[in-house]
Amino acid sequence: MSRIHYRIVFLGLLLLLSFPLVSAHVPIAPADGDTLETAIEINNPTKSWVIYSELHEAQHAQYFTFEMNEGDRIRLILSIPIYETHSFSPVLVLMGPGIADQGTPPTYIEHPEDAGIAVYEETGRHADYEGFTPTSFYKLIDIDTEAPETGRYYVAVFEPED
Repeated sequence: MSRIHYRIVFLGLLLLLSFPLVSAHVPIAPADGDTLETAIEINNPTKSWVIYSELHEAQHAQYFTFEMNEGDRIRLILSIPIYETHSFSPVLVLMGPGIADQGTPPTYIEHPEDAGIAVYEETGRHADYEGFTPTSFYKLIDIDTEAPETGRYYVAVFEPED
């Protein structure tokens, strides 16, 4: 191979190595989910999804549901647009078999009778940027855990005051 060929191969490899790894989320824009019974079904929950939704009033939850096998990774991140006021601080409730009780949700939050309930509130705002959308947002809650048992899990998101 001539010197020019080596340079072309080298430049080609350099270009390939300079591209970032590509990963993206599949978007969902839910139309329902106002009750536990009408919870938005997340099929294939181990896939990366992004759900764009709104909370229309205080003390009104949006519900989501998914099936998990014991040991599957449950990863939930609650983010809001960076232009939202600091008084807007949604809460996330994870419910399901084997979930260790943590906190007490308000009485208006529906939950399965025999499910464990974990309430997660904002622990601090972390500004972040999503390059695919492109969007700036605050990451409020980041849960990374394993499903303690096989079964149906639910998530409720609500804002108590705003």
